[in-house]
Amino acid sequence: MHVVCLAPVPVTSLRWRRAGEGWTQTVVCKLTFQLSPGEASLSKHHDPIYERDEFPNEDRSAPLFAPSDLVPDRPHVDVSLVGAAYAPGGSPVNALPVRLAIGGIDKRLVVGATDTRDATGSFRSAEMSYAYGPADARNPWPGREGAGGGHRIEVPQEHVGSGAIPGFGPPAADWTARSERLGGHEPPHLRDATANHELGEGFDLAYFNAAP
Repeated sequence: MHVVCLAPVPVTSLRWRRAGEGWTQTVVCKLTFQLSPGEASLSKHHDPIYERDEFPNEDRSAPLFAPSDLVPDRPHVDVSLVGAAYAPGGSPVNALPVRLAIGGIDKRLVVGATDTRDATGSFRSAEMSYAYGPADARNPWPGREGAGGGHRIEVPQEHVGSGAIPGFGPPAADWTARSERLGGHEPPHLRDATANHELGEGFDLAYFNAAP
């Protein structure tokens, strides 16, 4: 089956099946929106469809920038944030509360300077990736706290029991929260939209969800 797009948006498709089941053709259509307070408008330019996981400068040791869009299915809605937090008015601060709230999701963190003994310990902006969180079994990039940015990300004391992981962004496919869903299956390689892809029997499609 050939998919023809009649609108100026990125589109592709993927033919796949789980062992013992019939073939499925998944159509991937990607829209990009411009967000402003109280409004989401369709962008004039759309992000491309990523056919593999995208890392900054192709550095796979860095936090994932964007997960592959070329997947059979995502049973759940993914909500992830890639970006930075900015101090109000651009004035340097030693600490800054940050929050992502949408629908039933409400994640609250706090960004702190790594050294607050003098003015050099303040910051105006802070990258919000997991690389700036503390070494933790749940952190996909442990041990990179304060990765050259002069700040660290923590869970506020009043939300310590929330289960929130310090940082924002999509987890890579080898992060435990995703890889444990493989259930003994080999990680699938889905980089060719023209090929037929076969998954193992009973493969858990939630593996393709790329949000913590």
